[in-house]
Amino acid sequence: MYLYGEGDRENPPRGFYVRRSAVPSGPFDRINPAPIPAAAEPDFSRPAVIYRDGGLAVGSTWYYFLEVIDAQGRVRKATPVVSARVLLPNVDASGRPVRPVQEGSRTK
Repeated sequence: MYLYGEGDRENPPRGFYVRRSAVPSGPFDRINPAPIPAAAEPDFSRPAVIYRDGGLAVGSTWYYFLEVIDAQGRVRKATPVVSARVLLPNVDASGRPVRPVQEGSRTK
């Protein structure tokens, strides 16, 4: 999943938080405990957040948005809510299955 945040090369954000919910209206849980550093898109026009969300049940739909941490350390919503449907089984880097998160459960 690729999500794009705000910022530019002259004023890069400190990082991003990803928020996820099982329903579009929330509540949304912050799913990464530490900020994700921004990585430039291939054309370097804006920072991109590349986040792999694992342990989700095949066929489930999840809703996400990004929070940006600006240069002054303020956190604010940076993207609209988007949805993603899990199409393939979740496996870790070694190919072992990852235990799915039950739809409707909350994670911290």
